[in-house]
Amino acid sequence: MSVFDKVKRVGVERESKRLVALEGASGTGKTKQYETLVKGWPEVGLEGWNVLYVSAERKPGTIAHLGPPEFVVENLDFPMNLSEKQAMLAEGSSDFMALFEGLRKEEHGYDAIYTDSVTRYAEKLISYLLDRDKADMRAAYGKFGKKMRAFLDTLASCASGATAKQPVHVITTWIVEVGKDWQGRRSFMPMIDGNMVADRVNQYFDDVLFMACDEDLTTRKKSYLMHTSGTQEFSAKISSNVELPPVIENPNLFKAMSILSGKVRKEGEKWVKVE
Repeated sequence: MSVFDKVKRVGVERESKRLVALEGASGTGKTKQYETLVKGWPEVGLEGWNVLYVSAERKPGTIAHLGPPEFVVENLDFPMNLSEKQAMLAEGSSDFMALFEGLRKEEHGYDAIYTDSVTRYAEKLISYLLDRDKADMRAAYGKFGKKMRAFLDTLASCASGATAKQPVHVITTWIVEVGKDWQGRRSFMPMIDGNMVADRVNQYFDDVLFMACDEDLTTRKKSYLMHTSGTQEFSAKISSNVELPPVIENPNLFKAMSILSGKVRKEGEKWVKVE
């Protein structure tokens, strides 16, 4: 058998899906974007998706009226290697690993998973590890870094046509805080236990979309914004041959993902479905 027998042509067997990180402070409309995914884009003939809401903080109140299918993460641990994976799946001590195994190996019927929020999960995981390994806090932090890298690698594999039986779009939410970048400038970034993780997190995702909210102090009216390109103060990017405006007011994540995935095209002033 030649090593080249393992080579697969991208997109021939199964279409890979998008990996999206929604970053923003609390109250900027990250969770509410779930609603756009299930409603779809009926004006162009695109039906909404069957989206599994993966809750790491038990707060689906914003979207409770939709009655989303919810997977609650209670067993927090995540394996760093194959032996840990086998043990945790047998013990039932890693809800995320069990979910990822199902998403990669089963015909599950979901179009996307919406993990809200990875920041809260990471905070709970480090607290769990520190409590378990009280005698060696340094070792706990070392394990935490390895476990989160394994988590993000495995999460990304759920969207891959090469590794998943039925690939899904992966949308994650990340809470940002005000910190300082490597040059000491003010910057909004995902932080976990006081440590900046923006650069390490963003490399796992096709699209990093920064969510913001402006409020008129006189009328109290809020305007929600989605940034598709970064500035000195925050990170944002899209990975597609299709361009989006750098700032989108009253954003719709389903429409943005449909455009980036080439499911629609512009004809004059209208978007039409690509048949």
